[in-house]
Amino acid sequence: REYDRIREANRRASGGTFTKADVEAIRIAQGNRCYLCGKKLKKYHIDHFIPLALGGTSDPGNLRLACPHCNLSKNDKHPHALGILI
Repeated sequence: REYDRIREANRRASGGTFTKADVEAIRIAQGNRCYLCGKKLKKYHIDHFIPLALGGTSDPGNLRLACPHCNLSKNDKHPHALGILI
């Protein structure tokens, strides 16, 4: 299932790719917490910090892990629209 998510995101990307190891490194760097709400991640979505629709890529530097609720609420909003500084 996780492999399918990674493959699909890589397919849709306008540039960049990531691996399962990249996702694990992001999870560790985030302390296993959603980058938007800060709750511990039980399930997570791989979020494009700068959405693909706004020119973001699937490069690991543009990825964050978010809880499903936060990621679905974010949609394709730019981080500035959410009050997040880059």
